[in-house]
Amino acid sequence: MVYYRVYGSWGGWTRSGPPTAHLLYQVKHSDNLHTYVGSLVHQAAQSIIQRVRGRLAIAPNQLMLERIEERMRFEIDYSAKELWRRVDNPRRATLILRNHLLGEDIHSHDIEEAIDKAKRALLAFLETYLPTIRQMHPKHILLIDSLDSIVYRDFHLFLSPDFVAQRNEERVIIDWKTGKKGNVDQLKAYALYLIEWEERERNQVLEPSTITGRSVPLLHLDNEEVLHMTPEHIAEARRRIDEDIDTLKSLHSDGVARNEQAFEKTLHRGNCETCAFRFHCDLQPR
Repeated sequence: MVYYRVYGSWGGWTRSGPPTAHLLYQVKHSDNLHTYVGSLVHQAAQSIIQRVRGRLAIAPNQLMLERIEERMRFEIDYSAKELWRRVDNPRRATLILRNHLLGEDIHSHDIEEAIDKAKRALLAFLETYLPTIRQMHPKHILLIDSLDSIVYRDFHLFLSPDFVAQRNEERVIIDWKTGKKGNVDQLKAYALYLIEWEERERNQVLEPSTITGRSVPLLHLDNEEVLHMTPEHIAEARRRIDEDIDTLKSLHSDGVARNEQAFEKTLHRGNCETCAFRFHCDLQPR
């Protein structure tokens, strides 16, 4: 996947680029229904929390649910009509659903199911978390799905925790999910980022023990995973990042061709089912 995302799609942001690179770049910036639902719910939550921090009025729950449904129907129709083909740079398209990109139909039942899923996930956020957030002082809302980077071993690591709040001396990281399970490994990486961010932006030394991470599947709240950070968790996040950087550095050594053959295929074939590039890879499931 790394090859396709970084090198295979390079130069594909314009129609004049290589045809294969343009296709891979389109795939890179496309969604399936599952990831599309997740993106919309996160965007809605981000916008709502920003309004809370700005002490602006919040629309009634029912109106917000109607708005997300209206937006989904408009954007899915945009994708189905392939209006994105008129856009030179795929990043500027309103929505590209991978099924439409690859010439596949999406059943109306799947669309209705996706809309229902988005509305239920957003309602879970509105009913379970928003009331508490609205009681917070704006200065205690530290981060809201803000894509940022830290420099680690000369690499820029881009991370975007959904929500970070301060409660006395404690920091709480919340990562909302629209799937069935949480992801504690993400929480460890977000905690590493938060420690660096606090030192950079607020000149504070943040101890891991003051950070609590919560990975919250909005449609399966009973599956929430809570992680009270320790120095070992931060060290584990560093080890995983170090491994990835070491792999990338080995592929950037002098004399190593940056082509598909230089990147080993994954041994974890289960990952192929969720890989956006499986249609272009000889490991695609048969």
